[in-house]
Amino acid sequence: MLSAILVGGYSFTKLSSGEIVMKGAYKGSHIDTRNSGGAIAGKTGAPGEGNCTDCHTGTANLNSQMNQLVMTVKGTTDVVTEYEPGQTYTLALSISGISIKKGFQTTARTLSDNLTAGDLAAVAGSTARITQAQKQFINHASGTTSMSNFAFDWTAPAAGSGDVRFYVSSNHTNANGNTSGDEIHLSEFTFTEKVSGEMPVANFDADVQTICAGEQVTFTSTSTGSPTEYSWSFQGGSPLTSTDASPVVTFSDAGTYEVQLTVTNGQGSDTKTAPAFITVNPIPAQPTITSSDADNVICSGTETVTLTSSTATEYSWSNGESTQAIEVAASGKFALTVIELGCESLPSDTVEVVAENCASLEEQAAELISVYPNPTSEELTLKGAMLSQYRTVEMIDLSGKRIASWSLNNQHLQTITLSGIDHGVYQLRFVSKEGKVLRKVIQISH
Repeated sequence: MLSAILVGGYSFTKLSSGEIVMKGAYKGSHIDTRNSGGAIAGKTGAPGEGNCTDCHTGTANLNSQMNQLVMTVKGTTDVVTEYEPGQTYTLALSISGISIKKGFQTTARTLSDNLTAGDLAAVAGSTARITQAQKQFINHASGTTSMSNFAFDWTAPAAGSGDVRFYVSSNHTNANGNTSGDEIHLSEFTFTEKVSGEMPVANFDADVQTICAGEQVTFTSTSTGSPTEYSWSFQGGSPLTSTDASPVVTFSDAGTYEVQLTVTNGQGSDTKTAPAFITVNPIPAQPTITSSDADNVICSGTETVTLTSSTATEYSWSNGESTQAIEVAASGKFALTVIELGCESLPSDTVEVVAENCASLEEQAAELISVYPNPTSEELTLKGAMLSQYRTVEMIDLSGKRIASWSLNNQHLQTITLSGIDHGVYQLRFVSKEGKVLRKVIQISH
């Protein structure tokens, strides 16, 4: 760093980089404004600043075409009117006119708030940079006043800075050795921020579109344009809204539901609405089982019981069967679920079937219980010492279906009435707490 030079109350310090830093306050016209090294800071005509007429008595020409500023990407000849944040550019300033000597000062400010925009850098042999109160300025370099074309570099500010305006104040002197009779030309040049990318286009998909009530759906945004924000809306869902890129949503109630997605990036927003995108089917009612036998106790090897489900489209029994009714010949516990529109019900209540060995009871009954007359038409008499051990007697047809049953009165002799029973061949089955016994074949004829 070189030592400071005092000029009229200002301290000018030239750094090793060639940059000149000015400190102090403007004292008045006693400063040598004929200095070919450029004006003090703040003479660009930017908002809140003066211009070259602060020191020169010439007329200020607003919006002058005498100053022209062209920006190219540094190291190329590509002329641009937009800047990319962080990119470095070379700006060429041409000052037209017939004056013998010319000088200028320029600065770059954000259009929105008049703050310093980016970083200015001088080009050796053409321009010099000065700073004051964190503001940057470019002047013509010392000894260049006979030139009409100048250059300096500018590194653009960060993204989101918006439009940047360069303010240029140029002095066209008459070279009379004092400050009178000069022409001052003020110009403004605006460069817009280039926002990279494209408008987003909303789109989405789901891992499944038809579900059962209470199930979940995973949604995925397939939007293009690199969205930075997502706004989902799920009719009938939980949650009803989401800002995730891939939300998981539960639908509890049957119905058909709309899904909407709005995506946003720096370029704007786009929305996709999909009516009836999700179909939720109801869970079927819990099935019931009807048995062909009241107590579901059968004689092993000789009897069966039929278990029948309430009506549905599909059936899934615990024993692997898939028909509405199943025939059971052995002991076991049985339940089922039913399926409608791909949705499975809760399991039915369990029905237990007990298959017992009735042989010993049958042998005893054959000796100790008599049934007469046989054939018969209207009545049947039951008699025997073992009759009192049985609580009911059932009439079974040849298919195994129970036709009728009678309660026994704990006596050794009882008559049962056969009215309403078609003629045919039947079997009598005696039911006790210990098991069941199959009696003889009887014939009814009217």
